[in-house]
Amino acid sequence: MVERVNRTLADIIASYVSKEPTKWSDFLPSTTFAYNTAVHSSTGYTPFYLMYGREATEPQDMIQPARNRNMTNVNMIFSQMWYDALDITKEKLKEAKEKTKGLLRQKHEESRI
Repeated sequence: MVERVNRTLADIIASYVSKEPTKWSDFLPSTTFAYNTAVHSSTGYTPFYLMYGREATEPQDMIQPARNRNMTNVNMIFSQMWYDALDITKEKLKEAKEKTKGLLRQKHEESRI
C-alpha cells in the first residue's frame, strides 16, 4: 500500500516539476495534503478522515467563523460517524481485496491457457 501511495505522489509531483525537477520537495506538502483530502475509490473516504475522524480544515473553511454549538452533542455525533466510516471502510477494503484477488486469479488462469 505504501508503494502505491508513493507512486501516486511521485506521479502528481512529476506533473508539476517538469521544468525544474530539483524543486520536487517544494510540492511535497501540498501534494500530500491533496492526496490525504481526496476521497479514495477503494474506501469512499479521505485518508485524513479515517485517520483523524474529521475532514481536514482547508483554507476556504477559515473564511467564516464557526457558529456556537453544543460541542458535546456534536462530538458524539461526529465520533459515531467516524466509527461508522471505519466499519464501512473495512468492508469496502475487503471487497476490493476480493475483487483484486479474483482478477489476479483470472489473469493467472488466462496466462496458463
